[in-house]
Formats: sequence, structure tokens, C-alpha cells
Amino acid sequence: MNPHLRDNQRMLFDPTRRRFMLLSAALAACFSVPAAGSSAIDPTARVQAFYDVLLETMKQGPQLGLQGRFEKLLPAVHAAYDMPAMMKIACGSNWTKIPPDKQQALIDAFERMSTAIYADRFTKFSGQKFVVNPKAVPHNADMVVRTQLVPADGDPVQLNYLMRGPADDMKIVDVFLEGAISELATRRSEFAGVLRSDGPDVLLAKLKARADDILKGH
Repeated sequence: MNPHLRDNQRMLFDPTRRRFMLLSAALAACFSVPAAGSSAIDPTARVQAFYDVLLETMKQGPQLGLQGRFEKLLPAVHAAYDMPAMMKIACGSNWTKIPPDKQQALIDAFERMSTAIYADRFTKFSGQKFVVNPKAVPHNADMVVRTQLVPADGDPVQLNYLMRGPADDMKIVDVFLEGAISELATRRSEFAGVLRSDGPDVLLAKLKARADDILKGH
């Protein structure tokens, strides 16, 4: 879906000791994951497909560079994450007051920022492993896919993905670090506050500016 993540908790947790967590949430299961409306995919397979793309991107990371990693990961984030649902939840009751064209602009900016954070955080392969538990756990009408990011040395980091949608096409709507810290809850606190005080144009500008800064290497 990403380092300094705490520093950027607003997008994919930080990786000091948790250098291998996600973000971005980003954020997806591109190349090997079918788009909505095509053949069915199991929720664990969707997460695994995203990890496969992320790992491949890390292995090519130095050669691809930041922009190349971003371009490779963007379709993956789009395929694995339900960005419209995440943005709607993160904005809370303010969402219905935003015109449809501006809603789509916010969704696109959120996806771009999420992908930029992945590209910035996961720069190279250093022996990390992404382990997906093959058995998803029901959670009300949703499913939880449990995974671990295992560094070459050090303790594994637990990342659980909340999957939502039609049974044959579930996508990620939240990520729980260490099984408890919700990325979406963090987002909701931030986004709803900006919308209440400054409106959707300011939130859109902030999302775009954050992605721009990351992709410029700032």
C-alpha cells in the first residue's frame, strides 16, 4: 500500500523498528489482481498479490527510483484498496456535503498520496518476508486477513487487513498495526477535522501537497 511512518502516521505508520510495515495503505494487488467486476478473488489472495508486487518493487527499488516505484505500485494500490470507501469513512458525516466531482478528486489524491508513501518507504529488498495467514477470519460482515512483515533480523510486525465488499471481490478498507492501531481511525480524526474547519478544498490541497513533497524527495 511505508519509514518515518510514525512521522507519517497519517498514511502508513512509521518504520523505525517497524520499518517494514505498510501505509498506503496502500494501500493493493495490481498486476495479478483482477479489477472489480472480473473473476472472483479470495481476500487472502488479494493481500498476497499486493505483497507480491510490493516485494518485486523492493527488489527492483534502486533501479526503478522513487518515481518508478510509484508507477509500479499505483495499479497495485488501486486494485487492493477500496479507496472510495476509505475516504468516505475517513471524512465521516462531512462526506455527503461534498460535491461528487470533489469527492472523486479527494479519492484520487488520497490514493496518490498512499502510493507515494509506499514508494518512499519500501525502497529496497533486505531479506524481508511478507507472511499471509491463509485463513481469513470473519468479522461481522467483513473479513480480517492476518499478516506479518518479517525483517531479516528483528521482530515480526503484525499487520491485519480489514476486507469489505461483495464476497467475491473484497478489498482493504483498514489496516491494523500490531492488531490494534487502526490507520482509518487516524485518518478520520485528521480528515474530518480539516473538513470541519477548512472545507474540502483545503483537504484536497493538503493531500496533493503531501504526495508532491514525497515524490520530490522532501
